[in-house]
Amino acid sequence: MKAFIFDMDGVILDSEPMHNATLAEIMKDYDIDADDKYLFTFSGLNINAMFYKIKKEKGLSIPVDVFVKKYNNKILSHVQTNEVKSINGIYELLINLKKNNIPTAVASSSPMDFIKANIDKLHFNAYFKFLLSGNEVKH
Repeated sequence: MKAFIFDMDGVILDSEPMHNATLAEIMKDYDIDADDKYLFTFSGLNINAMFYKIKKEKGLSIPVDVFVKKYNNKILSHVQTNEVKSINGIYELLINLKKNNIPTAVASSSPMDFIKANIDKLHFNAYFKFLLSGNEVKH
């Protein structure tokens, strides 16, 4: 094995409840109901794609960058003020990969600030050689 690339959400940490609560809170600000079924349709999308989808489906005239900024601020605040737990077994896997000199990376559809905040909060910085956000790639 030459390298090991991790997704973050659902692999390194169970962040879906955090994302869904934040998204539902913002949508409520714009009088949009966000039940679990609707929130599930955003799985795997980066933040910009989520809000383009909401804007199109709900007919909002609010600029996407306003949504994105509000979302990023709320989700970062959540990470900074709450406990973040890794998925069981990830820490041990990272130790074994490092022990065997296998480089690791994170490739996530989440914003880079969110990736960095979580990796830092979990004290996993020493284990990852590279971090990549979905906002940094075209598709």
